[in-house]
Amino acid sequence: MKISVKITEKDLFAFSMYNSYTGFTGALNAVFSLGALILLALSWEWTTVFQKSLLAFCFLLFAVIQPAILYRKSKKQAKGAAFLNAIDMTFLEDKIVISQGESSGEISWEEIWKVVQTRGLYILRTGPTRAYLVPRPAFMGQEKQFIELIKRILPAYKTKGVKG
Repeated sequence: MKISVKITEKDLFAFSMYNSYTGFTGALNAVFSLGALILLALSWEWTTVFQKSLLAFCFLLFAVIQPAILYRKSKKQAKGAAFLNAIDMTFLEDKIVISQGESSGEISWEEIWKVVQTRGLYILRTGPTRAYLVPRPAFMGQEKQFIELIKRILPAYKTKGVKG
């Protein structure tokens, strides 16, 4: 199965948001923001303007400011040379062949740590800080085949949460 992947700023932003707001860090961000908002609401009558501003900033930090920074970073990154041309990905039984322009490489299925499915994206993690992004529209009707392939090749714990 061969697909052509064109990564957009929307895809990079979705990946950045997923990375920032899942797992322990995401839970910590949510608790911090919610705590600041609750504290602001409960202490409104007796806090100073400075304290209210500080609590509002703490809430906005992870609810508004961080996503805005991630979006700006994604927009800038999408304009980089690595994302100008489409990436061709061929999913075979023993490996994934990746090529872009004159460059090409291979990844064995054993190198895939985990496949994550989000609303609009598949994330093929190859390490703690490395991943290949595959927007769902890139499959052009082959998404079901892709899911069947990864579920057949990868152990269940590496495809947990991938729905067909």
